Amino acid sequence: MAENWNNAIREVTSKSLEDLCFLIPGDDTAGLDAEPVAAGAYVVFEGPVNGIVLIQMRGTLLNEIATNMLGDDAGEAERRDALGEVANIICGHIVPVIWGAEAVFSLRRPEFPEDLGVSLLHRAVFAVGSVPFDSGVADVTLFVD
Repeated sequence: MAENWNNAIREVTSKSLEDLCFLIPGDDTAGLDAEPVAAGAYVVFEGPVNGIVLIQMRGTLLNEIATNMLGDDAGEAERRDALGEVANIICGHIVPVIWGAEAVFSLRRPEFPEDLGVSLLHRAVFAVGSVPFDSGVADVTLFVD
């Protein structure tokens, strides 16, 4: 993994969540590192390179995202929809940054497996990035075949 790709993942994630969810990234994950993953989703992409973008939320970040996107009365189904939309947008922004805007990719619907680790064990990690916010951390991992 090249550090510049890790930085690209962090920058895309930060900008996407700032623009879509009105969240301002913080500077430190120290208080949130011990938080378990509260929710996760991934998007499979296919094109010149095939892979997966996985996003995992720690803390109460998903609740804040859903509230900012959908309002205070967002229920479980709406939070899941918000997570899927965020995963799709982040994937759609990461892929052209890494492989160029000219490359054509197809994105599948977001998936929400029960055990993300088991379903992704056979994949090679290409880049990772974590972005802290006041309410939690967004961890993004880019896997390639």
